Amino acid sequence: DSNYRIWSAALMHKSQKVLSGGRDGTVRVWDIQSGKIVQSFREPGGGISSQVGFLSVSPDDSQILLSSMAGAIELWDLEVGQLIRPFVGRYSGAEFCILSSDGKTALSNSREVLGMGNLDELKIWDMKTGQILSSFGRTSTRYTKGFFSSDGRSILTANNKGLIQLWDSQTRKVMSEFIGHEGGVSSID
Repeated sequence: DSNYRIWSAALMHKSQKVLSGGRDGTVRVWDIQSGKIVQSFREPGGGISSQVGFLSVSPDDSQILLSSMAGAIELWDLEVGQLIRPFVGRYSGAEFCILSSDGKTALSNSREVLGMGNLDELKIWDMKTGQILSSFGRTSTRYTKGFFSSDGRSILTANNKGLIQLWDSQTRKVMSEFIGHEGGVSSID
């Protein structure tokens, strides 16, 4: 299907399945052995707030966190394919959202469109409430990716100007910067 351009894919942690999301706003669950779709879902009446730009699977495979190309962030129950909650707060243009390894918090970026340009910042979310715990790293460059270290102590981010930053997840302060890429960094892991 030419309408199904994949923007994001994730391997489930405990089961032999892959998730994908993309242009048509549908999340698809694929069986690794057969290569077939075993489940798909979308919001009634349309896509998941728009095209699925990024998805992250909870450690127990029961939920997925999605960001749409329109900037929405939503938590979904994977077993029944239903929206649990949209995340609330002042944000738009979320480029990514990623769950911590313990599943208690999530990291996203947020873009604020201003008259003379845009401002980006990072947000830490509480997964139980969907509320913002903190905002930090406000900049005029666009964060393209971010993730938590496996122990949760650090956050690694990349931006569209070629800068990679390592943050202390508790103090929200930059510990190290890695400069040297020409252009943006589009993937880190």
